[in-house]
Amino acid sequence: MADIIKLNFNVVYEIGFAIGKGKRAVLKLHRAVEKGETQCH
Repeated sequence: MADIIKLNFNVVYEIGFAIGKGKRAVLKLHRAVEKGETQCH
C-alpha cells in the first residue's frame, strides 16, 4: 500500500515496479481528496 495523495515520480515508479514483479498493489483515494489534486506535475 502506498500513500499517493501527492503523487511524485518515485512513488509512481515503485508502484509500477511492484505490479511488474507480480505483487498486488492497493491504490485507494481518500474521499477528502478533491478531483485533480492527485495529478503529477
